[in-house]
Amino acid sequence: MKYWKMSVKQFGKIREAEMEFAPLTLFVGDNNSGKSYLLSLAWAMQTIVKDFVFDGKMLKNFQSDSYRKLIAIFYEKIQQVRETYAATIDFLSIKTYLQDIVNELLRANKDQFVKALFNSDAVQIEELSLEMPDDLDGAIEICLEDDKVQFAYHDIKAFIGIDFLDGEDKEIRQKFVVDTYVMYLIAQLLKVQDDSKENVYLPAARTGFMLTKDIINSFARKKTFDMEVNSTKKEQTQPFSRPIIEFLNVINDISEEQHGKDIYEGLALFIQNEMVQGNIEIGALAGKELNYIPSGKAQRYPFRITSAVVTELSPLLLLLEHRAELNALFYEEPEMCLHPALQKKMGQLLVRLVNAGVNITATTHSDIILQHINNMIRLKGQEKPSLAYDESDMIFSDKVRVYQFTNLKDGTTDVIELECGNNGFIIPSFNHALDEIFDETMQIQG
Repeated sequence: MKYWKMSVKQFGKIREAEMEFAPLTLFVGDNNSGKSYLLSLAWAMQTIVKDFVFDGKMLKNFQSDSYRKLIAIFYEKIQQVRETYAATIDFLSIKTYLQDIVNELLRANKDQFVKALFNSDAVQIEELSLEMPDDLDGAIEICLEDDKVQFAYHDIKAFIGIDFLDGEDKEIRQKFVVDTYVMYLIAQLLKVQDDSKENVYLPAARTGFMLTKDIINSFARKKTFDMEVNSTKKEQTQPFSRPIIEFLNVINDISEEQHGKDIYEGLALFIQNEMVQGNIEIGALAGKELNYIPSGKAQRYPFRITSAVVTELSPLLLLLEHRAELNALFYEEPEMCLHPALQKKMGQLLVRLVNAGVNITATTHSDIILQHINNMIRLKGQEKPSLAYDESDMIFSDKVRVYQFTNLKDGTTDVIELECGNNGFIIPSFNHALDEIFDETMQIQG
């Protein structure tokens, strides 16, 4: 297993699901089967989970066996550093303890976490757990340097002054140091702590939100969502889930003064030239009205009179042009409003995003997007690709995971991982629908 794996049980309609999140992860299958629920949960695992589960205060009264053993190991090494100035902890020797702590914290806080995610008590989850990748190994290096104790695991580093450790209540102070570092290490391993990188959820109703974003102003969004999770006070209006609130915040914060990463420039140009045939202009006034400018023309068109393809693709285009560092996109139905020719280009764009370092988790009903990805997997294995694609267009199969969601007669959903064969990923639900319409066509024509 190369990537983090998430498992859930009795989550909405989903009976049970276990999924490994690769750089490109796709959810396919029936409508109303829970794909968006799991996409939202995946987004939350890289964003708000640190506030509701992996906060340092969560360990204050933590008393599990794994936690006590981990504390003992770190205490011993801190004392060793005082004498020898250096010590190491083999990561594999504590990996099980760390994973146990992750899942114990998830079990203890899952209900509060899910409530904060969906802004509702209606969504329940019975079990939620994570499994670390197999390739996490090496050593945590601890050393004394310039009156500071440094902890380093690869590029995950933290410092604490030796004078803090030597103050009154040494045991309490040492426990605080270990607690803080353990939570920091977990957050970094989960990639949820780096505030310089963004994880953005792109909801299915993008056109509606882009057309009404000026109406849904920042004050209204704050009033409708920013409530205390444990408060007994009932808000009168609670229209949006947390991913949508954060999507609106990101779009509202974008300005012309911000510039995207250099590697995103080619991706933005691809959308402009190959998909929307124009560009998006952000207004300078407080509302930041968006206008569409067709290629080669000076005329500006307000969004309310532009094509749906423009409003659908505008959030992604704006992110690439004006956000400096994207870690991951959680994309609901990227094929929305796109002609089949543009769905193929969307498949190309998704692969290019992954190769530019942006992880993609998406729900899709598009057999065209899947087939293009299959083609790019096959092309990656050829010594001399026969078509006019370059390395940015191709992808290895081990960077892709596909999960099929199937509605069952009892009202629950079955989720299975689809294997990549010689011809890529075969999607049963797509094939069944195509076979059925083909059979009907033959009967009618026959």
